[in-house]
Amino acid sequence: MVFDMLYAVIIPLAVLLAPVLLLMLLPPVYKMHKTAGGQRRNSSLYITMRDGVRIAVDVWLPLSLKEGERIPTVLRSTRYVRAIEPGLYSRLLLRFSQKNALMGEMLPWEASGFAGVLMDVRGTGASFGSQRVSWAPDEIEDIREVIDWITQQPWSDGQVGAYGISYHGNTAEYTAALGHPAVRAVAPLFSDYDPYMLACPGGVLSEGFLRLWQDSNRALDDGDIAKAKGVSGFSTILFKLMYRGIQPVDGRGGRRLLKQAIKEHAHNADVLTECGEIQCRDDKMPCGLSMQDTSSLHYKAEIESGNIPMFVAVGLLDAATVDGAVERFNSFCNPQELYIGPWTHSGKAYVDTLFDGQPQGVGLFRPFLLERIIEFFTYHFGKGGSKPPDKLVRYYTMGEGVMREAAMFPPAEVNEKSFHFQQEGALAESRVSHPFTLEHMMDFTVSTGRRNRWFTQLSGGNIDFGDRSEQDDKLLTFTSVPLDEDVRIMGKPVVNLTLSVDAAESAFFVYLEAVDDSGCSRYITEGILCSGVDGESFIRADMRMHEPGEVREVAVRLFTVSALISKGWRLRVAIGGHDSSLFRRYPKEGDVSIVLHGGGAFNSSLVLPVLPMSMTNAEQIDTIG
Repeated sequence: MVFDMLYAVIIPLAVLLAPVLLLMLLPPVYKMHKTAGGQRRNSSLYITMRDGVRIAVDVWLPLSLKEGERIPTVLRSTRYVRAIEPGLYSRLLLRFSQKNALMGEMLPWEASGFAGVLMDVRGTGASFGSQRVSWAPDEIEDIREVIDWITQQPWSDGQVGAYGISYHGNTAEYTAALGHPAVRAVAPLFSDYDPYMLACPGGVLSEGFLRLWQDSNRALDDGDIAKAKGVSGFSTILFKLMYRGIQPVDGRGGRRLLKQAIKEHAHNADVLTECGEIQCRDDKMPCGLSMQDTSSLHYKAEIESGNIPMFVAVGLLDAATVDGAVERFNSFCNPQELYIGPWTHSGKAYVDTLFDGQPQGVGLFRPFLLERIIEFFTYHFGKGGSKPPDKLVRYYTMGEGVMREAAMFPPAEVNEKSFHFQQEGALAESRVSHPFTLEHMMDFTVSTGRRNRWFTQLSGGNIDFGDRSEQDDKLLTFTSVPLDEDVRIMGKPVVNLTLSVDAAESAFFVYLEAVDDSGCSRYITEGILCSGVDGESFIRADMRMHEPGEVREVAVRLFTVSALISKGWRLRVAIGGHDSSLFRRYPKEGDVSIVLHGGGAFNSSLVLPVLPMSMTNAEQIDTIG
């Protein structure tokens, strides 16, 4: 009877588990697909570099690819894992749908007749080696060798384009610096043109951001994707049913090689340790490189010499990326098509702190921009389509809910409009004739919260500053009377401060806000500057330290913005010495008091770049998103 009972349980259980076991043994369905010419649609393999380091790549070929046909290739090189192996549940889903999210990125490229190559940079993913710092020269040189390999493949027509979001947006741009004859165009999207302004904006270390980024990177480098995504406990089991882990290379030895590669990642540098003592753009990190050495600034001559066309997209409130995009657009001679939109990092969500309604046709970037990126590459691969503009910027205006296009940014018609600080916290166009002083004790509990322009860089999460009034009560504020007409701000506002500080070390956090009819103080933009750091060059040689109590002039340049401030609203400048959300405190301990000097000969003021309301210098785009 016992045998009969066991038999009755085991047989049905075996029948139920058999398909599961089969799914576990079989490769993902897309790895079993063949192109029209008999080649594998997707393959994972290693390419050996000049120094013996093996770099993992995934190759995707269109199902329509015929034998002997040659096609162009788009390349994405990343430190965030080139490909994730689907878990049991995902494999089941892939049996019923060809549009699973795991394959979604490659389908548009396949449909356009392009090959896709996804690359783990050295020291990450399934690649061997170690990473001494992000975007190090050896990492960029690896891209050259991968491109060499691509052009030697039987399906390659010898043309390569690079694209990517965030980290791999940077690597896409650096691909343009290689001078490789195969590279036709690049699309850096939501990338940090100047990594210094993310890690240490204005000389103030973003200590919290670097720690969180390091923790996530460490988990990825250890092969623990669930931990990197913040998944723990029982949820980890469910997560792994969807995502098994880093995609190993094909073949029986793939998992063994993946384990060996992950062991080498243990030697990767710690981001916070590398950046922990930098204050200026050219300060050397322990690895021997500076933030400047790993930025687009360093590769400017090489990028310009190749004249590689660029398709660029950034979000207005995504860290300092908008400043970098505008600087590149205005100073690099390369053909550039630039989108400045109302998007969080990676374009995952819409954000406009001044507009409460639903903007006209403005939404997530992906559906809209992907179509244009494909058109961009199609033309530069010589596959048809209209020639993209040599220089064109499409920009969103907060508070207005529309995008416009123009040949330059900011528009040439922009002029300066000054508002001067006055006693009793007033902000007015006229400067009082008599000098005055205001003393303020810095409050180190001030914060922009966990949904600010810096946190979004970690996950692409929403940006929401909320009503700043409560935080403003802790800051030194100056507020205007209600505006008698709409004001369109277009460019980089500057806040000039004449002040003294009773500490040898300090920092300035300056916010530009708009107070609406209800009294809600809405965030527009901000500027950050550490005392002694030159606010234009951020170079060590230009630093000038000041004695406590010394009266000096400080110009804090706020991040670029395009915003319409409505008639009847008031402008506000709020000044503090810390943002406790992510940043290092200067000084590390103790109270700090500032004395601001205004009126008379003192030029403590807000200078706005203003575009006259009668002039837009652009055509409104009706449909975005």
